[in-house]
Amino acid sequence: MQSVRALFTAALVPGLLATGFLIVGAVVVAKIRNYPVLEATSWGERWVATRRALPSMLLPVLILGGIYTGAYTPTEAAVISVVYAVIISQVFYARISFRRLLLTIGRSIPEASLIMVILATAMMLGHYLTTADIGTMILDGINAAGLGRMGFLLLIMGALLILGTFMEVTSMLLIMMTVLLPALIALDINTIHFAVLFVVAMEIGLLTPPVGMNLFVVARSGQGSLQEAIKGVLPFVGLLALLLVMLIFVPQISLWLPAQMP
Repeated sequence: MQSVRALFTAALVPGLLATGFLIVGAVVVAKIRNYPVLEATSWGERWVATRRALPSMLLPVLILGGIYTGAYTPTEAAVISVVYAVIISQVFYARISFRRLLLTIGRSIPEASLIMVILATAMMLGHYLTTADIGTMILDGINAAGLGRMGFLLLIMGALLILGTFMEVTSMLLIMMTVLLPALIALDINTIHFAVLFVVAMEIGLLTPPVGMNLFVVARSGQGSLQEAIKGVLPFVGLLALLLVMLIFVPQISLWLPAQMP
């Protein structure tokens, strides 16, 4: 069992690397495709926009800062972030009426209920797989094939990338971790390192068809077709895949910072 704080810390450097990769990729793609450029704004206009956005920008600091310092748990951070968002929407931005707030909550209930059904089903399947001792069978197969630690990681990451094209992320997390945990322990694979690899693989899965959830979000928000979204994300999928390979072969990228924790 690993602490949530250690997991968040391990993901910090890979997250910054992913941000850098995607920023560079976005700039290169924009230049190659000759995207239109907005007119430059003055520093005064930038300051006004930053000052207006500052209350919202403090939300990630409030969430992650409290978790990293141990002030509250991730569950408590979720509650605090919701309360904070409601407060700043009333104080700093266009006010949301109580009636509109209730309507928003009402519209979110069906979606939240659907997620709960998916999670319940995934947990039931995960329990069955544990009872059936599927994890031991996988470990026996790995030993028989002589894959070793690195071969196992490459094989599992490849499988996760394929599964991520048509499985929902949360259910796959609940199912796969239940099955893979015995092999991770037997092969002495650092579970924090594997968790970071798992998350990056899932992020790639969110961008790959046919069930890449982020593809539908991008297509809808950009008012374009799904085909355009798929074509547009291909360079960024490649960059994230490169990051995944780096993390597999250089585990200290994700393990160095947790090792510095008191």
